[in-house]
Amino acid sequence: MRAARLHGNKDIRVDSIPEPEVGLGEVKLKIGWCGICGSDLHEYLEGPITSPKTPHPTTGEMVPIVMGHEFSGTIVAVGKGVDPNAYPVGKKVVVFVSRKGGGLSEYISVDVKCVHLLPDHISLEIGACIEPLSVAWYAVKRANFKPEDKCLVIGSGPIGLFVVKVLKARGCKWVAVSEPATARRENSLKFGADAAYDPRSVDVVSEIKKQTNGLGVDISFECAGSAPGLDSAIAATKARGTIMNVAMWGSRPNVNMMNIFYGERILTSICCYVGVHPEVIEAVADGRLSGVDQLITSRISLEDVVKDGIEKLITDKDNQIKILVRPGPPNSKI
Repeated sequence: MRAARLHGNKDIRVDSIPEPEVGLGEVKLKIGWCGICGSDLHEYLEGPITSPKTPHPTTGEMVPIVMGHEFSGTIVAVGKGVDPNAYPVGKKVVVFVSRKGGGLSEYISVDVKCVHLLPDHISLEIGACIEPLSVAWYAVKRANFKPEDKCLVIGSGPIGLFVVKVLKARGCKWVAVSEPATARRENSLKFGADAAYDPRSVDVVSEIKKQTNGLGVDISFECAGSAPGLDSAIAATKARGTIMNVAMWGSRPNVNMMNIFYGERILTSICCYVGVHPEVIEAVADGRLSGVDQLITSRISLEDVVKDGIEKLITDKDNQIKILVRPGPPNSKI
């Protein structure tokens, strides 16, 4: 089968590799779509970071390693120990995490405990967005968000937009975005933000204070991995409010701890998510999280994953939100 594998820094190749067998307690999936994540860009530009250069003690994998963790697929086989009635062949699914392999391949075998069934009316394209939506959902949940909270999102790249989308789905009455790129600010308003500020021309903290009776927002979400953005998030958050870091940082920031100290603010972070996939799937299924397809800006083939996927997210990042990759042959049925 074909798979996009990371061989090293700025080195992703579409290789021919053996199709996986289905093991004990596993299901084998035919991948429908796989999204490209910001962490994939970090691996490409700066890596290998999390991809091991020596055999991983649990999976035994090492570079070259199949990329992709935002994927959906269809069950094509079940292993011993898996109830075929609970996980029938042909059923659409998403995966919480795969211990081996990745979504930028035609097939993958995964532990059944990591598989979540999709309702029939949710497409595989939307299914591939469940993983990044789960990151945003978990960030909002871990921040102890309440519908009456006023919020600020720093950065309206893909994850920032997903956070805005989730906040609105969960009843947020007012959320502002700080984002220097015009196209991204416009996208944030399109997807539900009540205000969008350009930090290059506007004092974001002052504007936030005007909108909150001088108090600041209840929760700030740092989704840019930017030191000035983090400073703004802290300063714009009210006393005893929460600053939730969602970004993966490429460098170590300096944090003004006295702003945290005097305001008794909570500065915390998420890494990925725990146990929220069913909640997100339900929210998409019942319409609370609607319009997810509008977050998909490109659909490409596996052969074009670098040129029209990775590179486009680097050179045209302001106009791209979520790029989906179809690993199967162009004329094959998903």
